[in-house]
Amino acid sequence: MYELIILNSAAKQLNEFEKPVRNKIIAVLEEIARNPFIGDSLKGDLGLWGIVE
Repeated sequence: MYELIILNSAAKQLNEFEKPVRNKIIAVLEEIARNPFIGDSLKGDLGLWGIVE
């Protein structure tokens, strides 16, 4: 598993979401940490990013 680093400012913003939304975001981040190459690649300038559903 890869290490995913969350900045303090991001953690504070995460806490502002309602609990179900926050839990979904955390679940997706954990999935990305397990396999950062999942999802579809974006095109153009965003090619290094991906979409996870």
